[in-house]
Amino acid sequence: SKGADVSRRLDTIASGLAELGMKDTQLVDLEKLSKRLASGKMTPEELGGELDVLQARLMDDVSQYSSQDALVGLQAGAWVRAVNVVATLLVQTRKASEGAHLFAQPALVEYFSDHLKKNTDKAVENPALEASLPHLAELRRIALKADPSADDVPVVQQNTAAILAQFRSAGGRP
Repeated sequence: SKGADVSRRLDTIASGLAELGMKDTQLVDLEKLSKRLASGKMTPEELGGELDVLQARLMDDVSQYSSQDALVGLQAGAWVRAVNVVATLLVQTRKASEGAHLFAQPALVEYFSDHLKKNTDKAVENPALEASLPHLAELRRIALKADPSADDVPVVQQNTAAILAQFRSAGGRP
């Protein structure tokens, strides 16, 4: 079932977070969500709100140990990954025309673009980030459109995949 599949993915996320040293309380919360989903006590659609709450608590914990630059980097990485997943699903299900409007996100793009502009010296020091800049510019171009089209969705998918690949090849370090 869809719930069981999402539950397995949550378990994979939890094991990765455990390896990174995440607090036991958050791992227990993630495990509870996974069990509720697998047992049918929660639908995959209801999971989004629960994950938002958990993400806010995780960001509070991470902010105690990280710089603002690191936090924005984590947010940007999560955003790029989420956009890639959505774009990939829209392309695979041939629903690009129905979902293209989801990529009109000027506020998010400006937030990350402004952060990069303030930290351009770090981009030059980081080959993965530097190689991602043209892809980010293309995402910005689409996000600033008043009405992105179905033709923009594969472009979003390709550019987000390229950004993710850059960071994977650099050992996952933003």
